[in-house]
Formats: sequence, structure tokens, C-alpha cells
Amino acid sequence: MGNQYWGGQLLGGYAGLHHTAEKISKYIPECKKYVEPFAGLGRLHKFIKADEVFYNDMSDFAFEYLKKNYSDATVTQQDFTEMFKHDSEDTFFLIDPVWRNEHYSRNSLTFMDRKPYEYYKKIFEILPKLKANWIVCGVADERQTRGYMSNHSYNKLIVESEGKVIFGKKARTLLVSNMELSNG
Repeated sequence: MGNQYWGGQLLGGYAGLHHTAEKISKYIPECKKYVEPFAGLGRLHKFIKADEVFYNDMSDFAFEYLKKNYSDATVTQQDFTEMFKHDSEDTFFLIDPVWRNEHYSRNSLTFMDRKPYEYYKKIFEILPKLKANWIVCGVADERQTRGYMSNHSYNKLIVESEGKVIFGKKARTLLVSNMELSNG
């Protein structure tokens, strides 16, 4: 794998849903509260239809970027678990935690305070308690998430970028949700 990480020479930049954002947005319903506990750079912002938008990210870079670019959103910088206080039947959560250690541990712009599988473990402990609808995003191969995305009965779907955008391959995002997901 070598330098194949965000912030390295081959990829550079900030990891996120850039290449699959529009496809993911098709599964996000109109809602009163839209919440991203791991907002990153808010890649889906232009697609969201919500009365209130809440972004959270522990990265100083992402926090400042979100505050500067999305004045219509409430932006916080706290542990992701705090964002679940917004839970209600009128809330939608897009949960996009760290997928791979190397994308974050070698990039000074990002924040990671635990291993990817530890994020997913905590998230999948919280999900059954939520009233809201939600989608959890992850890497399709689940190499570092220890199967937390697949080992349950929630709805699953892989969305792909239109073109081959990462090392000659399509970007692939695994979606897991308590809502119906279809390729329709």
C-alpha cells in the first residue's frame, strides 16, 4: 500500500465522501434535524433538505472549514457520541466515521482518537436505541472495521463513483441503514 493514504503524496487532501456524496444523498430524507457526528468537510451539504443542520468534527481543520463555509449549520467540536442528543423521530443521522487508520494517522489535518473498529463498535451499540433514521457509511471491504457494517440485519447497499477515481478504481461506499435502501 505504501503512500496510499489521504494526506500522502498519491492522494493528498482530506478523506471523505466526495466521490459518492450525490449518490448517498438520494437516500437521505427531508427532515427537521440533519446531524453528522463526523462531518469532515460536509460533502453532502448542498444536497440536504432540513430545517436545522448540525455538524460535528474533532479535527481543528474540519471544524474551522465547516464554520467558515456553512453559516446555516450549527458546528461543534466534541466527541461524536454527544451528537446523539439530537435524536428524535424528526432527525436524520449521517454517520461517517474513520474507515482506515492510515488515512487519518498520517494526515495532520484529520482527527482520530481510536481505531476504526472502535468507532464502529460504539456506533452499533448506540444505533438500536435511536428513534431517528440513519445511515452509517464505511469502506466496502471492511478491512479495518471488523465486520460491524455487515454482521447484523440492517439494510445494506454499496454505492460507487461514476468514474475510476482512486488508483484506477471506482470509489465504493458501503451504506448501512435502518431505512430501505435500493438501487432504484
